[in-house]
Amino acid sequence: MIKTLNQAVKMDREKFQVPKSVQQAVPIKRIWQDGIFQVGNCFSKSFRFSDINYYIASKSDKMEMFLDYSELLNALDSGSSVKITLNNRRINKEEFEQSLLIPMKGDGLDKYRKEYNEMLLSKVSGTNNSICQERYLTVSIHKKNVDEARTYFARVGTDIVTHLSKLSSTAEELDAGERLEIFRDFFQAGNPSCFPFDLKASAKKGGSFKDWICPESMEFYKDHIPVELSRTEQRILYLLVTNAGRILTRERLMEWVWPDGTEYVEDNALSVGIRRLRDKLEDSPSKPEYIRTVYGKGYIWQESRES
Repeated sequence: MIKTLNQAVKMDREKFQVPKSVQQAVPIKRIWQDGIFQVGNCFSKSFRFSDINYYIASKSDKMEMFLDYSELLNALDSGSSVKITLNNRRINKEEFEQSLLIPMKGDGLDKYRKEYNEMLLSKVSGTNNSICQERYLTVSIHKKNVDEARTYFARVGTDIVTHLSKLSSTAEELDAGERLEIFRDFFQAGNPSCFPFDLKASAKKGGSFKDWICPESMEFYKDHIPVELSRTEQRILYLLVTNAGRILTRERLMEWVWPDGTEYVEDNALSVGIRRLRDKLEDSPSKPEYIRTVYGKGYIWQESRES
């Protein structure tokens, strides 16, 4: 098992490149209509599942749920990785009305339908009910090609649905459009999708799925206030955040921030960029909480504030 994990880690290592556009910042290389995504050197598949009432279960039921969950994890290969995502999404009004509200028919009973619809809307508007929680399980595995990955996910998908049903949870596979919808809601929160994404139509026109999910530009905020960053500052921040908790040496940062060569870059250019980032992001730049200096080694991004 240790050998398999080491092989997976080794296969996942790729030459790091700083993205030059918003689309390059999304690591998805290729997608297929059945919902398989290629990310880096591995393939992934996502499943949506309903809530598991573990909290209100009896002690014996909790033990049984734990064993069923253990069986689910054991059904996966040791070289695979699993992520559970909880997405708190604000309900779109148009989406809600189309899915739940009763349409008018003009048969003399519309006043009752209208009254019922108003009651539903009053239950949602202005309360926490306007937020719905969605649950996803994503499995990633290293395979030589998509055909091998598809065979693997066909077997694993059946196991996931079966084991989750034992936990009184309903699971379903997500196709490409459904997975892209999740990404679009994340990257373009507040912007309605207007129409479902058509992968084949987009490919025929020479477009990319990233044209649909990615915003036109990246925006940076501190306490909900927009912050303007230079290109160099953006690259430094991206490198620090995506490697949070890891020490990045000055030499490595210089190579990544200025990939075309550092022979014409001033020696203090990185220090200047770090100082300006601290001035813009830190509450107390002289005592930084996020961008820490590790003397004699480099810099590190501290994800959470210390109490």
